[in-house]
Amino acid sequence: MPSSKRAVHGKRRRSQPKPKNYEQVNLASSDQSGAELPEANLRHATLKATNLAAANLAGADLTAANLGGADLHDARLTDATLDAADLRNADLRGADLRGATFTDAKVDGAQVAGARGVPPELLPPPEPDASASG
Repeated sequence: MPSSKRAVHGKRRRSQPKPKNYEQVNLASSDQSGAELPEANLRHATLKATNLAAANLAGADLTAANLGGADLHDARLTDATLDAADLRNADLRGADLRGATFTDAKVDGAQVAGARGVPPELLPPPEPDASASG
């Protein structure tokens, strides 16, 4: 009697884990340091003052999320979507931002020293040149 299960080239197929759906979740002021949330749906999430240090948020959708004052130092945000997110006063020092998008994000006071792939909209404005004012 033939088996209904078929091996593919002698190996079992591994299913990819489904992205986590945390749309509109409220984790304000909580400790989520080191969290593994790649590809997670965190649209409209409240993550204000949340500790996300060293968290893996690669490919996560953080559209319109409130990350004001959040600690994201050393976080992995590669290819994440942070469009319209509130990142005011967030700590992104040492974070990996390569490929992340920040269209219409609020970034006043965000700290980005040592971050990789920092887009121009996150860079502080240049200091006025005092010597040019004659």
